[in-house]
Amino acid sequence: MLGFNRQPAKASAQKGQVKSKSYQFPAPTRGWIRNESLAIPQPGGAAVLDNWTPTTNGIRLRGGNVRHATLEVNTPVESLAAYLAGQRDMFGMDEENIYEITAPGSPNTPVVPVVTGQTSGYYSTIPFTTAGGDFLYFLNGTDDPQLYDGSTFTAINAGSTPAITGVTSADLIQGCAYRDRLFFVEKNSLNVWYPAVNALGGALENITLTGTYRKGGRILFVAPWSFEDAGQGIDDKLVVMSTEGEVAVFQGANPSGTTPEDWTLVGVYSTSRALGKNAWTVIGGDLLILTEEGIVPMTEIVQKDPAALSLSAVSRAIEPEWKDAVSSRRALPWEMVKWPEKNMAIVNVPRVSVSDLPICFVVNLETGAWARYTGWDVRCLVWFDGIVYFGSNDGRVRIAETGGNDDGNPYVCTYIGLAESMNMIGLVKMIRQGRATFVATEPFSPQLTALTNYSISPPNPPNSIPNYSRDNWDQALWDVALWDNGPGNEYPVFRWVSIGRTGFAISPCLQVTCGITPTPAAELVGIEFTYEAGGLVV
Repeated sequence: MLGFNRQPAKASAQKGQVKSKSYQFPAPTRGWIRNESLAIPQPGGAAVLDNWTPTTNGIRLRGGNVRHATLEVNTPVESLAAYLAGQRDMFGMDEENIYEITAPGSPNTPVVPVVTGQTSGYYSTIPFTTAGGDFLYFLNGTDDPQLYDGSTFTAINAGSTPAITGVTSADLIQGCAYRDRLFFVEKNSLNVWYPAVNALGGALENITLTGTYRKGGRILFVAPWSFEDAGQGIDDKLVVMSTEGEVAVFQGANPSGTTPEDWTLVGVYSTSRALGKNAWTVIGGDLLILTEEGIVPMTEIVQKDPAALSLSAVSRAIEPEWKDAVSSRRALPWEMVKWPEKNMAIVNVPRVSVSDLPICFVVNLETGAWARYTGWDVRCLVWFDGIVYFGSNDGRVRIAETGGNDDGNPYVCTYIGLAESMNMIGLVKMIRQGRATFVATEPFSPQLTALTNYSISPPNPPNSIPNYSRDNWDQALWDVALWDNGPGNEYPVFRWVSIGRTGFAISPCLQVTCGITPTPAAELVGIEFTYEAGGLVV
């Protein structure tokens, strides 16, 4: 069997023999990995990556969240929207009301609604600009659409100005802008409706997809898709997604035209079912759709068999976790928001019951590396003026990645690396010491240990450092003068600590508890272990 040879070996007495070895685990720039063989780990991956954010150089401690606004206490915030014109406004919606929450007087005082008497809080919004100004449509499929012009909301129906005729306006549940024209989805139907070019309403014309989808179902959403065709420049298309995972792709600018150049059906393609009418976003010129199998790009949907699409999913690295979350949280809609300033995107993983762990998934848009944030009850998301906000089931809207606590509660950042044999397959290793190296601009207190033999159960986390103001650098826990560099100046942080763990497969385990006021600012560079390898005992 394998173990440490307790009998002295002759070779150990040879002059110059070094018993202690060292091994380095680079920071997990590949992020959270759940789809690889445990026996053949690749460097730079993490078995657990909670509350860390992958970067191009390592992983950083995530920021906390602070309360921005209160709608109706204990009534879920179902949607968020942004009006991004000359005047910038943000809105939150619950099941009965629309609230303007750009700059609330107090984050704890319920906001007075600007629209009341609604019967659904799950909205699709469409920004649209005409010669008359900048507008934002609000569609929920049960009430007359609300049209915001920068100062006033108007309920749109057959008698309003502008008016919508030809279809019951309250049945319009989703839509988008495509080639200077609005397109609306009629709920529980195979109908898409559209007005004239650059028009907010009028007598809507109909595109019916009866007979288009082989699997049946109804239209779930429409979305614009632009990509660069080889040698042809930008090629704009309209994607019409069914509830059963079929995608009809149209090309052209005039659905009322009579020639293929005016309007044509390019093709119908299959994927798995999408996770809601807002379960899509445009990133890097491609349309990404959040489906039961993962996040799938349209460029892959039109090229590959449905059975092979999961291999091309953006979320491929966390496929088992994605599918587990979908199986238990499919009842509520999913969505994804891009955060360009931080080069990341966040996916809500909505809580269906109070027993569900509050989590969301995050991805680095440059590297495709994933992580998981815990403690964030994310029902809906919006990007507004460089900041991401999320709405929760308790009626609050919160600012993401701000401060060093979660709305007053501490959180633990946990990284567990993929287990490695450390280049000595089959031999037991005694881990003696470890050192985690960071680049930081704020004080923090990490706890480094090692887990063995594929365990992913971390020890109890450390305490947070005491709260401080940015002038109290002499209170740093590392007891080194580097803390005196002051905020905003990067400096290395490292020290050796005793480990004392034995096993044949070793995983680094790093934990940091954040429970302070300032936003944490520390990035892991790598982890080193010193160890001794055991021999064969027979």
